[in-house]
Amino acid sequence: MALAIPVAWRDEHRQGLSGVVEICASDFTNTRLEDASVHDFMALVNKKVGEETPRADVVREVKQLLLHGVRVRSSYRLEYIIPDLMGSSPRLLATMRIRTKGVAMMVFFRTLSRKTATIECTSTDTVGYIKARIEAKEGIPPEDQRLTYAGKQLRGDLPLSFYNIRNESTLHLSARVLGGFTIPPRTFADVSDGSILTAVEFSPDAPEWRWCSQGLNIEGRCLNRNCRAFRRMIIDRKKFEVFNLIRDDNVRCPICKTNVKLITCGLYDCCWRFEGVKANTRVCSSSPWEEARGYVYHRFDADENNGSVEWTSLVITTKPPTEAVAAWLMLSTESVGVSEGDTCSICWSPFGSPVKRLTTTLCGHSFHRACSQKWSASCKHNNTEPSCPICRRTF
Repeated sequence: MALAIPVAWRDEHRQGLSGVVEICASDFTNTRLEDASVHDFMALVNKKVGEETPRADVVREVKQLLLHGVRVRSSYRLEYIIPDLMGSSPRLLATMRIRTKGVAMMVFFRTLSRKTATIECTSTDTVGYIKARIEAKEGIPPEDQRLTYAGKQLRGDLPLSFYNIRNESTLHLSARVLGGFTIPPRTFADVSDGSILTAVEFSPDAPEWRWCSQGLNIEGRCLNRNCRAFRRMIIDRKKFEVFNLIRDDNVRCPICKTNVKLITCGLYDCCWRFEGVKANTRVCSSSPWEEARGYVYHRFDADENNGSVEWTSLVITTKPPTEAVAAWLMLSTESVGVSEGDTCSICWSPFGSPVKRLTTTLCGHSFHRACSQKWSASCKHNNTEPSCPICRRTF
């Protein structure tokens, strides 16, 4: 894993990069870099951004971490989410939540073990902030938390004052607990081999365990003897989630809801990419964004015996086609065809108006001018050549 990880960041609801910070291996004082989670990483980003933008009246904290524009769960291990952090194209973006310092108060929450814990906050803090603090204390990702107060389930984007939560109020937590352990390499379709990617026509007679959705669909074999799909290849519809072969164990038969043996995957009406490390080579491989278009199911034709390899790490990312065209490929270096609603794939926010505030690189892709300048400056500081996040050609 790289000794230094660049992270571009911007304040939420703003267009364009606010800056770039670098997380080094030496910054991980409480855990080894190889054992760090995305949550540990986000805490270091908070610290670095705070050091760069010191203000007495506000605090910046990571709201979400994006990998190629797709949110990653804070519970993931860092080395699993991004097998290879080397390179000079922007992969990670942190969107920052700005907290205004107000009158301090303390709220309590009942943990899963029925103990009571405390969180220091203000009435202007959101429920999402409270969930982030609970994650720091209990290790439960915000997406797996269910918070209630006075019989109401709390929404993450609303401030505590909306629910009349005051000093010494008690919140109740329920959650789905996920166990953590080391998993050996897994056999799965060789998604780096485009020759086994086939187009399968849809059938009106397909059984319900073979129904797919837009985005990513993981296929496996149901081994539950009491299930109608026993020994059949089933589809678990993951849609537009980041899927980690090593880390994700929540792949289930749609009929009996039991875990299945993972074998291959298929894609429908989406754009996708992968990054992974094969066990036999220990070399990271990746793909650019690919399209799975048309009214067909794009399936990697693999089974237990053919078309599969052992992976020590594999991450598959999908997006809707409308969101995946992050930068337009131009026929020339002129800013032709870019509208204010199109997205810069460095900061993952719209170009906005006026769209003339953009730059087009030699490869023909366009970004906010300020984003490309800040990213280039960061790369220059590290003695590397900045490269395009779309095609990886140097600027």
